[in-house]
Amino acid sequence: MFKRLFSVSAPPVVTHHPEDVTVDEDDSAEFLCKFSGMPHPVTVVRWSKDGRLLREDGMRILSDAANGTLRFNSVQLSDRGKYTCIVNTTGLKPEYSKPASLHIIGTCPQITVSKIYRG
Repeated sequence: MFKRLFSVSAPPVVTHHPEDVTVDEDDSAEFLCKFSGMPHPVTVVRWSKDGRLLREDGMRILSDAANGTLRFNSVQLSDRGKYTCIVNTTGLKPEYSKPASLHIIGTCPQITVSKIYRG
């Protein structure tokens, strides 16, 4: 007699949506997205910025596909935007988090104003 084992994938559910973050330029920042459903590697977490899939560089921008963390090691002004967590279980429709904003307090260059004398 043979036994067949079937694995049924449960659709993912975002249980903790990322929250807005405000940091100074060059500081680190982190978004967290928690989910329930099948574990990694059946389910992976990816991120989008302003509706486009985020490209991480492996040094400054890092994401963990298993635990839903997105980390910036040195935030730049160009990182400003809305980030969405995408939880994808193989064979099922992806689940999207609510977007969270990354606000960056930039440093302004110092401007020296001199008086102009008109004669």
